[in-house]
Amino acid sequence: MTDGRYLVFAVTDQKYALAVEDVAEIMNLPALYPLPKAPAYYRGLMNCHGRPIPVLDLATLYKRVPLDKGGKILVLEGKTVTLALLVQRVIGIVSGLHSADQEDGGDYGVETSLSGDDGTIRGIYLWPRQGNISAA
Repeated sequence: MTDGRYLVFAVTDQKYALAVEDVAEIMNLPALYPLPKAPAYYRGLMNCHGRPIPVLDLATLYKRVPLDKGGKILVLEGKTVTLALLVQRVIGIVSGLHSADQEDGGDYGVETSLSGDDGTIRGIYLWPRQGNISAA
């Protein structure tokens, strides 16, 4: 992850960034419909313009204290999947982040530490763009 513009958001006490072009929409938390037998980090399905979209709670996924209410939804649209992320808050858009180190994030991609003017931000990689894993 280098250069470009990134949407920075918070999940509990940690900052994360996604490439702006991968975020289709930001919205308040809508009504969620349960997904029976789904892992705890799936908060449910939401209706997004008539389409059911799974909502992933990043706090639960990263083994932090889950949000009990509120938060923001980031709708991400890839070539083959649309996914919504529940985050604590959106901080803003920044540019000029530079990768410091990288680690495997399990089933949900790769994380990398990014450095910006206001400290370290965690970057998340979610899915392939044009056949390669890239900043999401």
